[in-house]
Amino acid sequence: MDNAYELKDPNVRLMEELIEIFDHLSKVAESKDKDVKEYLKALRSRARDAPTEIFTSGLALFTVTYLAKSKDCFSEMANELSKSPDRNTLLKNLEKKLIVTDDGQEKKCESPDFGYGSYLLILMYLLKRQRIVGENTTLKDFLKMASSYPPLSEKALMISELIKRFSEAYLPEPESEQH
Repeated sequence: MDNAYELKDPNVRLMEELIEIFDHLSKVAESKDKDVKEYLKALRSRARDAPTEIFTSGLALFTVTYLAKSKDCFSEMANELSKSPDRNTLLKNLEKKLIVTDDGQEKKCESPDFGYGSYLLILMYLLKRQRIVGENTTLKDFLKMASSYPPLSEKALMISELIKRFSEAYLPEPESEQH
């Protein structure tokens, strides 16, 4: 990591990360592929609901709920990101539509599942980049911290509000939200 990045104010770094992530996703959204648009609409929908869910349920329950709803999509993406916790790995995984099952078969990640999984991936990545949790923090450790370390929940709530605003600005609007 370069020293100039390290010296920046954490809020400036956070905004830079969000801009890079959502700028990339907005370029992906220009695809003519209907599935891609559905994936990004699912992510936007999750982003709209997440701050309220974190506030009312708490970060630990929110994480477990999104993890359960993401089915297999999140575990594959999170495994990749934990090996290489950098933005390029995150962006590559946010474009992933196929998951590899235990028997080696490729299976399509459904858009609602992808929405939950990709939201969790972005949130955990940003918490790691903000050094609220360590780069090598496992999901198990994250859940323990989420239930016992209030500053983690407070920061996650603040970041979730930013993800919500960025997704509203950058990602396609689901039909149910159109006016």
